[in-house]
Parts: sequence; C-alpha cells; structure tokens
Amino acid sequence: NIINAIKSGFLGNIPVLVTVDEGGLVAVHETEFLTNPGCPRKTHLFWGLDIHAESRLVAVSANSHVISIFNLGMNSSSDKDASSDDAPMNGFKTKRLSGHENNIPNVRFSPCGRYIASCSIDSSVRVWNIKTSQTVAIFK
Repeated sequence: NIINAIKSGFLGNIPVLVTVDEGGLVAVHETEFLTNPGCPRKTHLFWGLDIHAESRLVAVSANSHVISIFNLGMNSSSDKDASSDDAPMNGFKTKRLSGHENNIPNVRFSPCGRYIASCSIDSSVRVWNIKTSQTVAIFK
C-alpha cells in the first residue's frame, strides 16, 4: 500500500516511526532495530497524524470525521503513568473523538498531552480534553 504520512518521534524513551497508509493502517515501528513490525491499528481513510512522546499517545484523524487516539503505553512497565487515572487516556486503550462535520486534515497534541487540537474542512478548529473526550473550545 501507499504510505500517506510518516512521523518520527518518541513514545516514552523509545524512538519510533509511525506510518499511515492509504487504507488507513497505522503502524508504529521501533527504529532502534527496525525489526519490530510495530503495532498496526486500522482506521478510515487517513488525514492527520501526531505523537505525544511522554504520554505514549498516537492520534490519527480521518475521512470518518473522527479522531482516533491510541494509548501505546498501556502495558509498558517503564511508563508508570500511562494507565493511571490521572493520565490523559484514563486507562483506555483507544478513544474516538467525534464532533466535526467534515474531514479532519490535521491534529496536534498540546505539550502537556492532555489536550488535542483539530482542524476540519467544516471551517472549525476544536480543542479537546482527551480525558473527558469533550470539546473545550471551538473556533470558526
């Protein structure tokens, strides 16, 4: 398949390469050895991609008008906060944020990892609280 987007960064202290193909397959590859096939996730036709290293979160926006956030630190012994009640994902493995009325070409985590901003072809920018899955601000 054709890769639509690629992003390098860290999940915790592990260097990774995140790719999303035209079919919506999200793959996270550890780049230290490039032998781990990653942890593929399936979503709709992909648009935007972001990584929050400290929280070990990957966000993908899609043609489905939904943002999917994957918690890749849930079973990590080196990241004690990834599954805690105070963490942005509040112990969830995946969250889906709905509210835009059209495609979402871009998503970005806040530096603290508790919020995510999204822009849509519906001419709006939303700021979301990841823990509550609620929109906290809308700009048009």
